[in-house]
Amino acid sequence: MDRVTLDVKGVHVTVSAEDVMRLLLDRMRGSSTEQVRPTGVPRIGTAWPEQGGEYAGIVRGHDGGPDYHLILAEQTLAPGPWTDALAWAKSLVVGRFSDYSLPLRKEQAVMFGNVPERFEKDWYWSSEEHSNTAYAWCQNFTNGTQDDTHKTNTSRARAVRRVPIQ
Repeated sequence: MDRVTLDVKGVHVTVSAEDVMRLLLDRMRGSSTEQVRPTGVPRIGTAWPEQGGEYAGIVRGHDGGPDYHLILAEQTLAPGPWTDALAWAKSLVVGRFSDYSLPLRKEQAVMFGNVPERFEKDWYWSSEEHSNTAYAWCQNFTNGTQDDTHKTNTSRARAVRRVPIQ
């Protein structure tokens, strides 16, 4: 099948030539069509084994950095203190990938919105410390609440990795 690669503001998107033609014809007719998915990027909530986990969605880049795909590791850490969760995520190796960490708060919000069914209805540690360094931030996957708690308290953990969008 013929493929077409488009450069849209520095983001390269590859789609089938058939999809491009269908979009053009639909546009000329004034009708809508299904959204074309870039080649190789799975649907949110499905496995992406080539990236070491499940695709959780796109997250806006930090401080003007590139946006990125968020990959959720399958493994879950049983409830424990924050420092144990940090060490576990950093030591996680899935396939050829060893760049896992605990998610940022904004990444947890994306996962609550996109893949809440992949989490127990419980609290999960983020990688972010509170301004009072005895505390760290957590995400509740029951109702979406984020709050801080003492680092010696126990919460679950899921690790993520980030794949920059070129």
